[in-house]
Amino acid sequence: MNRRQFSLDQIAAVLKQLDVGRTIRELSREYGLCEQTIYLWRSRFRGMNSNEIRLSMLEQENRCLKRLVSDLTYERDTLKGVVRRTRSG
Repeated sequence: MNRRQFSLDQIAAVLKQLDVGRTIRELSREYGLCEQTIYLWRSRFRGMNSNEIRLSMLEQENRCLKRLVSDLTYERDTLKGVVRRTRSG
């Protein structure tokens, strides 16, 4: 399946068209999108402009990266403890 990237401006434009009365079915055909993609965009970004969408996406990425750093820090600390126990034992 071919995955296309849409710019934040394009996402905002699709959502604005929804706000003026176009249907999700019309927009999915026009842009070659799955209807579920538009439903997802609408639930996440309704009423936002492209800058607000960008901020929202960056905040989400930041949360994921913080979680990843936390997991890796825990693993590192656990491995350090194992190494200390094997050296002293």
